[in-house]
Amino acid sequence: MSQFEYELVEHGSAHQALIAFGANLGDRESNWHEVLSLLPSHGIQVLRSSRLFETAPVGGPLGQATFLNAALTVQTTLTSNQLVSELLAVEREIGRVRETRWGPRLVDLDLMLYEQEIQDATACLVPHPRMSFRRFMLEPGCEVANDWIHPITLCTLADLLHQLECTDRRAKLVFDGGDVQENGRELATITRILEDAGWTLHAELPETHVASTGPVWTVLVSNQRHPDVGAVHGPYLMLAASDPGSWETEIRAAIQAMTR
Repeated sequence: MSQFEYELVEHGSAHQALIAFGANLGDRESNWHEVLSLLPSHGIQVLRSSRLFETAPVGGPLGQATFLNAALTVQTTLTSNQLVSELLAVEREIGRVRETRWGPRLVDLDLMLYEQEIQDATACLVPHPRMSFRRFMLEPGCEVANDWIHPITLCTLADLLHQLECTDRRAKLVFDGGDVQENGRELATITRILEDAGWTLHAELPETHVASTGPVWTVLVSNQRHPDVGAVHGPYLMLAASDPGSWETEIRAAIQAMTR
C-alpha cells in the first residue's frame, strides 16, 4: 500500500473528481507534466489523464497563443472547497498570476465535477458553470470520464459532447420567475446578440420538439448560479439577470467555446 493510499484509509473516505487543465504560456507541455507531478503532494491522487488537445483561445484579449487542454480524474479525501484551494496552490507554485479574465496563463486548473455534488459557494462553484458547452473541456473530459453524469442536466459527458456535435444553432431562452414575453427589452437584446452570431432564438420550445429535431442550447436569465436539477437536459448558459451588460460577452464566448 502506498503512503497516499494509507492516508486515504486512515483519514477518511476518498472522493473522485474531474479536473480541467489549460495552458497557453511558457512550455505548455512541461506545465502539464509539472501539474501531474505536484498534485500528489497536495493530497490529490491522479487516476486517469487525457491526451493534450490544442485549442483556440475563447473570450479574453485578442492575439493570445493557442491552448493545450487536458482533463484528469483524481481521488482525494479533500472536500470540494479544499480541493479548489489546493488546485489554486498548485497554480501559484507553477507561477500563475491571475490578472485578466480569460487571459493567457501558464496553467489553469478548474474543478469540473466533484462526484454528484452541486455547490454555489463563492470560492467553489461545482459543477463548473460553463462545462456543458465548452468543447475544450468536454473533449478531454470524455477521454477519462465518458460516462460520468453531470448532476444538473443528468446527462453523461458523452451525451453533452454529442449534443454539441449535433446542434443546429438554435437557442432556447428561459427567464427565471417570469414569462419570456414579459421581458421584452431583455428578449430583444439577447435575440440581437444571438442573431448577430448566426443563431436562431426559440423563446418557447417544448422538450418534445427538442427531442424530435435535435438538441437546443438553453440560455437562462437568472440570479441563481445553477439551474434546478433536471430543468435543462443539455448544454446551457446562465446569464446574470442583475448584470445585462455582461450578456454579450458571455454569449459570444460561449458560442466560440462550442465550435472547433
